[in-house]
Amino acid sequence: MPQPRSTDHRPGPSPGQSPGQTPRVHRTRGGLRGVLAAPNSLGAYGGWGPDPDGRGGARRAPAGPVPASIRASSALWLLAVAAGVFETLLGAGQLAADADSSGVELALGLLVRGAVYGAVVWLVLRLRAGSNRARLLLAFGLGVFGTLSLVAGPLGHLLDGGGVGDALASAGAVDLLFGASRTLHLLAVLAAVPLMFRPAANSWISARS
Repeated sequence: MPQPRSTDHRPGPSPGQSPGQTPRVHRTRGGLRGVLAAPNSLGAYGGWGPDPDGRGGARRAPAGPVPASIRASSALWLLAVAAGVFETLLGAGQLAADADSSGVELALGLLVRGAVYGAVVWLVLRLRAGSNRARLLLAFGLGVFGTLSLVAGPLGHLLDGGGVGDALASAGAVDLLFGASRTLHLLAVLAAVPLMFRPAANSWISARS
């Protein structure tokens, strides 16, 4: 009695394969890979879609442009750095004019200040890129400890019984320039910190983290 013909039309082995091996499936650009690679697919330009880096999981949607609060905060941080550099140059000039100071002391102070200001600029750039870690380092490292270092001198003068009027009366041109720069420096830091934590800034950094 003739056997019924099988309706299973699975492909046979590819060239170079033994009969027991699973046939290879060759995907073309018009198949699933082509769909996922299309410019208008979710995996290409945003939305929750396949990870284009091949690391598994899904990719978040683009976070959008940098919020105005982050841009303003970054500008204020750079203003604080500029004020700090100006104060450093004033202090270095006074130190160089002092006959008792040494060149090693001056060079070491400039090196330390330069490293600190360079680190701050790098953190500001990371903040503009959406780094929450940079935001926290700026807030606590400079917003808290940096502010304390800025007000330590004036507070010490007041605690010793000195007055603002007496300080202004005995101040020279360099002292007045230093005081004006230090005031601008302090105001820039105090304004930059809360701007980093505005609702728009929080949402934008969360989307990029």
